[in-house]
Amino acid sequence: SDPRGPGPVGEAPSGAVSCNATMTYSTVLLDFDLTLFDTDAAEAPAFGSTLAQMGMEHQPAHYAAYREINVALWDAVHAGEMAPADVHVLRFEQWVERIGSGADPQRLSDLFLVAMGAHGELYPGAIDVLTRLRAKARLAMVTNSLADVQRPRIDRLGLDELFDAITISTEA
Repeated sequence: SDPRGPGPVGEAPSGAVSCNATMTYSTVLLDFDLTLFDTDAAEAPAFGSTLAQMGMEHQPAHYAAYREINVALWDAVHAGEMAPADVHVLRFEQWVERIGSGADPQRLSDLFLVAMGAHGELYPGAIDVLTRLRAKARLAMVTNSLADVQRPRIDRLGLDELFDAITISTEA
């Protein structure tokens, strides 16, 4: 039996995290992007890597245009107007149109997804917090980001061992 599992009805589970005198938690849900992982810091190097692989010049105005488009599309995802998977290629279709490039949006998207999985780090102290929480409660990661990006990050950072469950909305 898992020592962090539920105890008898009315009792706090063994090792539960106590947030105040009257509440305990046996499971803690954590978002990944911008909570544990510095997504913003990963994006610029991933974009630069993508352009380099495509043989395109990296110009600040190009990245600014990409960011504007990407933020608007993710705002639409958060508003329930589109699915996260719809962002993959659409952001690059809009971007190549805006900058007047003949680059292949699908190829840009494919390279960018790989680059996003390869770049970026957890926020400082995240592993320590996760380790301390894990000693007291079950941990579950939830994210609405793209599985093609998140799975390589999770694997690269060795996070599987810290979580009892990892749910990525595009895998559900």
